[in-house]
Amino acid sequence: MQASQKRRRLLALIVGVAIVATAASLAGFALAAEPSPREVGVGLIRFKGHGPEYWYNRATLRYRQVKAARKVNARLVAAMRRQQRLILRQPTTRTAIEVAAIVYDQPLDDMMRVAGCETGWTYDPKARNDQPIYNGEHATGLFQFIPSTWASTPFAKFDIYNGWINALAAWWMWANHRRSEWACK
Repeated sequence: MQASQKRRRLLALIVGVAIVATAASLAGFALAAEPSPREVGVGLIRFKGHGPEYWYNRATLRYRQVKAARKVNARLVAAMRRQQRLILRQPTTRTAIEVAAIVYDQPLDDMMRVAGCETGWTYDPKARNDQPIYNGEHATGLFQFIPSTWASTPFAKFDIYNGWINALAAWWMWANHRRSEWACK
């Protein structure tokens, strides 16, 4: 190989390296102009434009929300278990009315007064009014439902003489703005 050919090759190699270096540096500037979703610098990691403080605070907030929700759920579960134990131990008419009050979030004193008035203060779930009220129908049960009214509740397929179901049906009617259908207020 001649000396001139060696020089040309060396010159081509130097020019090629210079072109590659220039292209690489220009590409580096182009990348630096656009923010990357993740950049590392001076001991700080950023992801989607947020630093570690943001993600820590976000995770801490979510943890506190979950913990508070679990605490509320634990209280509700404990209250439900207490009610279940009470119902299994002593299934009374008052307990039926109290459970219905919890389910539909209605005033307990008002319902106790109406149930007492409707049953002649006996609170008997099997109470029956011997006088026909409407179309020959007799009012029956703890809250003295007439069969046509009973049929309009979601509890119609159950026994009207069951105190638990009767109380739930009455509470359902109260919660759905049908409180005025009782003679006793």
